[in-house]
Amino acid sequence: MSLLQITELQEYFFGNSCGPDHYGPGVCGLILYPNGNERWLNQKMDLMTGQVSFGGPIINKVRELVKKQDKIIFIPFGDEEMFYLMPWWSKAVDNIENNGRKWVRDTPIIDEEKYNIFKKYFDDNILYLTITLYKGKPSFPNVRLIPFDDDIYQHGPYRNILAREIFPEIPYKDKLNKVVWRGGGFTHHINCKHPRLHISKMLENYEWANVKHNDDGWNSKGEHYLHYTENFKYKVNVVIDGVAGASCEKWVFLTGSVVLMISDWTSSVVREMIPWKHFVPVKTDLTDLVENIEWVFNNPEKAEDIAISGKNKFFELTTREYQDKVIKDALEIQ
Repeated sequence: MSLLQITELQEYFFGNSCGPDHYGPGVCGLILYPNGNERWLNQKMDLMTGQVSFGGPIINKVRELVKKQDKIIFIPFGDEEMFYLMPWWSKAVDNIENNGRKWVRDTPIIDEEKYNIFKKYFDDNILYLTITLYKGKPSFPNVRLIPFDDDIYQHGPYRNILAREIFPEIPYKDKLNKVVWRGGGFTHHINCKHPRLHISKMLENYEWANVKHNDDGWNSKGEHYLHYTENFKYKVNVVIDGVAGASCEKWVFLTGSVVLMISDWTSSVVREMIPWKHFVPVKTDLTDLVENIEWVFNNPEKAEDIAISGKNKFFELTTREYQDKVIKDALEIQ
């Protein structure tokens, strides 16, 4: 497969210290053409995200369908939507090793200059795919959402044939009157305002909280490691954005617990869910965190309804039929 080198894009994003193997969100990825041809942008990659492979079933479905429409399709490397600059990214910082550490803004901003670079090479005859949207809306009209997890696409909500046996089914009333979370990241950041770094400190004196930062994430051994099947024992499970969406989204609704969403990033699943019906929302500045947790404990019947509704909706939105519809909608195929 041939390579399309756009050094202008790399230099814009990384500055003068950019090397041939430096990559970032939207700086490299896979280009699919309606005639079936493919090219890599800047370098070949194995993964779009940690949960979607360029050789996996979701992208292969896109490959199958791309010939049924007339636009170029770009599938970028990166967890976040490619035309956003994250709080910790500075454009054209010459010292790459120190980029991605110091927060320079409070929230992501749309990167119009990067979009215009792409427009120069591809005009408007292109669709950009992503697994997550900031606050549920694309940065530009031709950014489209696709499913977020190869395993779920391939096997359904339980991801593999053993998962249904591994995941405990615990009635809501029998769960612990506590809230649980494990997650990692951002410890190397400077002036970081990410809720992952602040939530455990905020809740450390509440008896109902088992909320701890585990450096490498929920699925990695560490000082505060907790096997994720333990989460099924708690009435409240917390989801907090990572770089973009949280990887625990692929199993957390299966717990049958109330899912507390601290998130600005929306997947194809959460996009169709309704706050206070399928999950309990919390602001990313955590100002309503304690209030909303205590609401769950003080309203057990309503909370159980939310837990059940969230689980049922997750099943509905992770069927192959629905996920194929998401892909077809992204590619504008009827």
